[in-house]
Amino acid sequence: MYEWHIGDPVDWGDGFMDAQNQGYGNDDVEDDHFPDKLEADKYSRKAWDLCNQHKYGDALQYINLALDMNGLNAGNWNIKAIILDFMGRYSEAEKCYNTSLGLSPHKVVCDNKARMLRYWAGELIEEAKKRPDGLPTLYDAWDINKRAIDTLPGDKSEENIEDYFSQRDTIDFYIDYEKKYQKNVESIKSYDKSELFTIAGMHFYKNSINLTPGMELKLV
Repeated sequence: MYEWHIGDPVDWGDGFMDAQNQGYGNDDVEDDHFPDKLEADKYSRKAWDLCNQHKYGDALQYINLALDMNGLNAGNWNIKAIILDFMGRYSEAEKCYNTSLGLSPHKVVCDNKARMLRYWAGELIEEAKKRPDGLPTLYDAWDINKRAIDTLPGDKSEENIEDYFSQRDTIDFYIDYEKKYQKNVESIKSYDKSELFTIAGMHFYKNSINLTPGMELKLV
């Protein structure tokens, strides 16, 4: 449903590094509290370079080194979240985005987090289609999409809010469909298996009748 790559219109790159290099979130911290700040910055740049090369495991190691030296840099938490996001470790990525926003509520990070959550919810929709009972997964997708909507920084956001509401409507549709499907499954279970058979070609009958479980039909 969604594809993200470095350099797409949904660019992960320059804005994040600009924010990281500005050191947002550290204005009230003296540099001499972090004698290894330059070393930490070197590690974070290395992490970002590796991320752009799709070497996410190595990138994660370097950004962790940077955070070990300076855990109050909101930009580095943002970078770690992005790396985890690309690795599909969405729950961990969300926690890192929250840490970054706790240090400095930067609108770019809000958009990053919202976009990640919307993508995560989209993956869960597809996963739900493959499950015998997709309702729990769809409810998770609905909650995650709601968190995405709540994260967007209002008019300051560069995201299209309609995409998020459209996905919410899609999840609502699938939840309603899944509820009806599960109800039909329970209805079928009430019959003896010897009484059941399959009808193929239902789309070809000329009638406006809405077939429902238990309805009596004359088959000709």
